[in-house]
Amino acid sequence: MNTSDTGIFEAFYGRLWAALNRPDDPDLGQHERQLLHHLTPERPVTLGWLASHLALPTSTTSTIVKRLATRGLVRRVRDPGNERRLAITLTPEGRRRVEADTVLDPGRLQAALAAVPPAERTAMLAALQQLVQAAEALPQRHLTTRQPGEDSRDRR
Repeated sequence: MNTSDTGIFEAFYGRLWAALNRPDDPDLGQHERQLLHHLTPERPVTLGWLASHLALPTSTTSTIVKRLATRGLVRRVRDPGNERRLAITLTPEGRRRVEADTVLDPGRLQAALAAVPPAERTAMLAALQQLVQAAEALPQRHLTTRQPGEDSRDRR
């Protein structure tokens, strides 16, 4: 493999993204989507953690959380361990919204895949599976990657 392979892949990836990406829902902005994807129903996070993690001002994050809470997508309660902090979690409706969210337009993706002859589509998907497996086998990008279930203080 040479560097032109990466350039060719990046060009194809960019074109594929442009052709198949799903625009944001009209009722859910990019920051709202990002915030929802960083919450779970089970493990509360603080406003400060969310703001820091999303690289947003606390005031902006607070406004987004309030708006999402009003719409029933997140729950805000006082942290029982520290009444000065909010504990923020996804509601069942928020979880459904996250689970249904996709970066690609499913209809356009299905139509594009259907336009590829079956034998070529099978080979293409097998090659993509190999690329995914190779990418997942690479060492972690970050030295401080946290695994699920690690010290919950990391999210406060």
